[in-house]
Amino acid sequence: MKILHMLKVFLTVFLLVSITALLTAADIPRPHGKGDRAAHDTFTPGTDRPFDTLMYDAVRIMHRDMGAVKKYGDPDLDFVSLMIPHHQGAVDMARVVLLYGKDRELGNLAQRIIASQVTEIRIMKEWKARQTLARQAVSGEAFYPLLEKAHAAMHRNMENAPRTGDPDHDFAVLMIPHHQGAVDMAKALLLHGKDPEMRTLAQQMITEQQYEIDLMQSWLKTHQLPETK
Repeated sequence: MKILHMLKVFLTVFLLVSITALLTAADIPRPHGKGDRAAHDTFTPGTDRPFDTLMYDAVRIMHRDMGAVKKYGDPDLDFVSLMIPHHQGAVDMARVVLLYGKDRELGNLAQRIIASQVTEIRIMKEWKARQTLARQAVSGEAFYPLLEKAHAAMHRNMENAPRTGDPDHDFAVLMIPHHQGAVDMAKALLLHGKDPEMRTLAQQMITEQQYEIDLMQSWLKTHQLPETK
């Protein structure tokens, strides 16, 4: 019995250490509360989980899916492959704030994000389906480091966002660097991409998401919480 007890203690400690290591390696915003169920394969919002846990789940899945995309060496294809899960992350984050947020202005912005980015996801998926894997690479070696730099900056800034536990505030401070990541990736595409449709879409993303960044920054200035002053 003593040996069995020691074995149970060892297994418990091993599992705790393993879980801690995995969370430390996953450089994304952590939920403040308990009940983390971030191991979901797909994102499913619902009020059975707190705001922080849902937001953590949405961001984790986005980074996982962006990290798993195939690199084609073609700027247009690589841009689309990364931007689809990036946009899906924005949609999922917006769905979370619609569940828990109270501010009408941010609720309207979340609806705008969902509508525009769901449409752009469809456009990119349809465009990608029309392409062949034989597309000739154009400046792929110079392009991909720009995408990786943009993704890393977004990742870091979302991790360091000054969250307070208020759903509306935390949505804004997380979505600003998320949008900035899209702007930076779209600017990289304009430098190296050749496809007219994707260049037009990239410019549209820059215009729309910079506008939304400005809206959220303005909202934060006029809705300062005591914890963030």
